[in-house]
Amino acid sequence: MNSIHGDSLIRIAEQNQLSHQQYTDFSCNINPLKHPDGFQEHLISTLSEIRLYPDSEYTKLKQLLGRYSGYPVEYCIPANGGIEALYYYSLYALYKKVLIVSPTFSEYERMLSNRGADIHYFMLREENNFIVDVDSLYDEAEKGYDLVVLCNPNNPTGTMLSPVKLDSFIQKIKGINVNLLLDESFIEFTGEGNRKTVYSDNVFVIRSLTKFFGIPGLRAGFGVTSNRELTVQINNSIPPWNVNCIARRACEYLLENEKFIDDSFENIQNEKAFCISRLEEIKEITVFPSSANFLLLKLSGVFKKDELIRYLHNRLIIVRDCASFRGLENGYIRIAVKNRRDNLLLLEALSDFKKL
Repeated sequence: MNSIHGDSLIRIAEQNQLSHQQYTDFSCNINPLKHPDGFQEHLISTLSEIRLYPDSEYTKLKQLLGRYSGYPVEYCIPANGGIEALYYYSLYALYKKVLIVSPTFSEYERMLSNRGADIHYFMLREENNFIVDVDSLYDEAEKGYDLVVLCNPNNPTGTMLSPVKLDSFIQKIKGINVNLLLDESFIEFTGEGNRKTVYSDNVFVIRSLTKFFGIPGLRAGFGVTSNRELTVQINNSIPPWNVNCIARRACEYLLENEKFIDDSFENIQNEKAFCISRLEEIKEITVFPSSANFLLLKLSGVFKKDELIRYLHNRLIIVRDCASFRGLENGYIRIAVKNRRDNLLLLEALSDFKKL
């Protein structure tokens, strides 16, 4: 599959000789809530630190990540975004046969296949609302796989395994010597951001801080594993100062702001329910259940995907064409849940498109 990560807002704006601020971008799943008061001033106050090298051990940042996530500090590996944690995992997770729960984020396939893995797919079924059948997944994992890759909640379907089912699955596959790469980049949007996945040395967890905390341009995330050997290998390979001082200070400010975290979760839940109720009024659009801050939509009837996307571009609205996701090549789009003004803008555009 071609590795495409949605439309580039800046690229589209430049092609049309417009400012990116004129567009409303539903293709990126970023928290729409404004940063808390004082955040920008906090970042400005850190500018004097750009003349200093960051602490290469990231002692304070690791302590903060451990306190925020509930994991032991020694399990946490700071990274320049969740994608960097995935990259360093792929350097040492030299598995021969990999099972990826799909449709999902394309970088798992790209990075692991680049390391020589034989990639196979456990395809989620539309008729089951793309929900993971844990028993079937385990049955498949028994067929000689070294690694299962699971995004939870999954991008782009939004489906999520419950903590009980996930922890049970982890223990079962450990018994057959199968490892799990678990991407929890959207876990904060479920209200489970401080819930620890069961400690097990056959699991590597990816956590992103850019999406929920609205700092994709700064890049911040971390990996988590209780596998001591893997932790040492990764820490010995990461270049010094891989997380810059401004990203570190942003994390310090945001991760300890409980009000921002609580308000963000409440806002997403309310706006998601609002969007679902309005979208379900359009019979040509199927809305799939989602535990995350985005919705997977299937288009039918007059809602021809390519025509709709062009129409929305003309209305300065960008949505995610899901054609690059394995199994979603025809008729699917993904939309982020944003604030009420933006959500109404999209809903109005969809209603107008139907009248054409």
